[in-house]
Amino acid sequence: MSSTGYLRFPTISAVAIAFTAEDDLWQVPLTGGRAERLTANVSTATHPRFSPDGQLLAFCARDEGPQEIYVMAAEGGPAQRLTFQTGRPVVAAWSADGTRVIYATNARQPLPQMTMLEAVAPTGGEPELLPYGRANAVAYGPGGQVVLGRHCKDLADWKRYRGGKTGQFWLDPTGSGEFTRLLPAIQNITAPGWIGDRLYFISDHEGLGDIFSVAADGGDLRRHTRMTTYYARHLTTDGQRRGVFHAGGDLYVLDSVDDSVRQLEIFLPGTHSQRHRRFVSPTRNLEAAALHPYGHTLAVTTRGRVFSLPNFDGAVSQHGEPDGVRYRLADWLPDGKRLVGVADDGTEPHLVIFAADGALPDRHLTALDIGQVVDLQAAPRGEQVLLANHRNELLLVNLADATLRVLERAEYGHGGPGWLRGGMAWAPDATWVAFGSYINGHQMAIKLCHTPTSEITQITDPVSADFCPVFDPRGRYLYFLSQRTFDPVRDELQFELSFPKSIRPYLI
Repeated sequence: MSSTGYLRFPTISAVAIAFTAEDDLWQVPLTGGRAERLTANVSTATHPRFSPDGQLLAFCARDEGPQEIYVMAAEGGPAQRLTFQTGRPVVAAWSADGTRVIYATNARQPLPQMTMLEAVAPTGGEPELLPYGRANAVAYGPGGQVVLGRHCKDLADWKRYRGGKTGQFWLDPTGSGEFTRLLPAIQNITAPGWIGDRLYFISDHEGLGDIFSVAADGGDLRRHTRMTTYYARHLTTDGQRRGVFHAGGDLYVLDSVDDSVRQLEIFLPGTHSQRHRRFVSPTRNLEAAALHPYGHTLAVTTRGRVFSLPNFDGAVSQHGEPDGVRYRLADWLPDGKRLVGVADDGTEPHLVIFAADGALPDRHLTALDIGQVVDLQAAPRGEQVLLANHRNELLLVNLADATLRVLERAEYGHGGPGWLRGGMAWAPDATWVAFGSYINGHQMAIKLCHTPTSEITQITDPVSADFCPVFDPRGRYLYFLSQRTFDPVRDELQFELSFPKSIRPYLI
């Protein structure tokens, strides 16, 4: 049975577990059950950490603007702000004696990804920079042992990453300040924490993110979980017997005595406001818009749904399935009674035809291999649709007999599908198509295609890029944008030349 909320960032003490849900901190006994809300902040409270004695709880919040470190009594009560650095600090641990909160921050660093460890007393005061160099995780073990984590991140953010910033552990076995690399053969590790004399951590070197542990010298590697669906995330330990982590929105407790892992069933009392319906602005998620052939209605695609609405007054109509299917790039067919768009219902993307009044069922053209469509335009006459896809193909689809023809397959993409920037347009008589196409790795030209014969002619000689063609209403002229005006302007601060107005409209 799953819990009644989405639970994250757990921390564990000898008697309780604290975690984040509904943007607040909650506490529950080690056995699970009914949770108790600890905060009701205006911002999100995350990354809680119990002090070693379990009496205090440090966490991150943005109640007064930037993210900072706060501390409160573990049983609840007012929280005290400890940092004032605006360096996006994240609680990493408590010191072994419980007298300082250790956190990672990029304050006073030249780049946001550069983080150092600092310490501050739970009563407040001036933070102290720890002499560890670059690090964003730390775990204090028995006998003064210290493990530093560098580049440690939530592995679920970038699964099985094997690049130059994989997580690393560095061990100081005596607390002398001399560190050596620990577990260099494991390519990506995070979330170090001690249980007894063993170091526990998360790694995805065997597939999914699982919990592993090693002896203090890095030997005797053991695997403690076998996740099948979700990554284990944000492991913390109590230092003595147990660890806690979350996966898929549920909390799990790892017991080192019998090497067991059990899922907690947790009930969150309250209204669960974040599970209520949300009313979002469609303009912030607008993906496509098309004007009716007679100009009185607009079709819009927003948040994966297709709607049509009169320009001045009248009801809004939704087309297609209400939920469960993502629609894109809807456009009117020339009769003004139907729309065509791309549907993704979990199978391969395909064209779908909607009746504007809903009188006829949707028609799906699932047999055509159209790829991932990046642009769609219906012809102003007839039953044809022009498509551009991720394969740099220009496709012509005849809706009447459900056939497909490849007009051109571009060789060059230049950082993405060439059609995405090049644009395409129908002539008013629907027998010609203009489009922008890369002719080499650096230049884009305007081309014309005679659709009955598929004959293609390049009509511009680009300096850099000619793109976004549009026919005039009578088909006599072709407008387009061109990057061909290189008039340098001297910069007064950096002593260099720039080209601020290289793109201008042209007509042929």
